[in-house]
Amino acid sequence: MFTANNTGKHELTLSEIKLSYIGLPFVVIVSLCGFLYYSIWGVDPLIWGVQKFFSYMGVPLVLMGLFLNEFFYRLTLAIFCKFPMSTFWYGFNLGQLMKCGDRDIPAGVKYYRIALILPHLIVGFFPLIWGIVINHPTIFIFGFLFTIASVGDLVLLWEMRHLKSGNAVSELPSREGIAVEDDVLDE
Repeated sequence: MFTANNTGKHELTLSEIKLSYIGLPFVVIVSLCGFLYYSIWGVDPLIWGVQKFFSYMGVPLVLMGLFLNEFFYRLTLAIFCKFPMSTFWYGFNLGQLMKCGDRDIPAGVKYYRIALILPHLIVGFFPLIWGIVINHPTIFIFGFLFTIASVGDLVLLWEMRHLKSGNAVSELPSREGIAVEDDVLDE
């Protein structure tokens, strides 16, 4: 059971510089998967997949991936934190070209960590690996792009490593980061 206490609140935001220097090694590692695909299957399937993906089928796949990523994120929070799905709102920030949403109820740190990583495994990493295994360049490119796109959430996960389990977090609606309420949750 969670109980609330009166505590302080602060924000943990990610700047472009922080995203760059923490996220760059991750991007390099994921890019090595492209080299792995090339070394196993050659360049012809990859060129065919890039042409197909960035032609008529790319836009619906990217929109579907954005929706699924956000859906799995919200579903994870709904299941682990027992929030009804009606407490979430969804949107798209055209100025930053990113999806956004907000919740009124903060989640525990451990559940928020799961909610950050699970959608990127389902939408990014698993399709990336599956595309390599079965030589399907469209699935590989989809997984590659969404794994690279997850670098912001993975950097946020890295930055959350010092938060205590009693902290509660909620996402910031207009920028990359979280609002942290200190020692709110007692388990």
